[in-house]
Amino acid sequence: MLLLILNSIYFKFNNKFFKQIFGLPIGPSPLSPILANLLIQDLKMSILSNINVNIPINYRYVDDILIALPKNLMYSIFEMFNSYHKRLNFTIEHIDDNSIYFLDVRE
Repeated sequence: MLLLILNSIYFKFNNKFFKQIFGLPIGPSPLSPILANLLIQDLKMSILSNINVNIPINYRYVDDILIALPKNLMYSIFEMFNSYHKRLNFTIEHIDDNSIYFLDVRE
């Protein structure tokens, strides 16, 4: 049933209908947030379970992840996240003047 739903995604743009060929349906589909949440949870658990580092800060809200890492491991773990799937691209935000950006808010 899931494959049927994901292979039957159409949308209208400029009075033309298009078939979506990749990804989850956007808009009124109640399935998309559930599947996105499951994917991000699996990604995070599979990567963080493979490293032996104390992570003092580890928060996630939908698809935004905040993790505090030792500087010497930051880029190798970043590469692990980006190698999970070729269409997922993560970014790194560095702390400056003792503040961070998370969920588009500076704290």
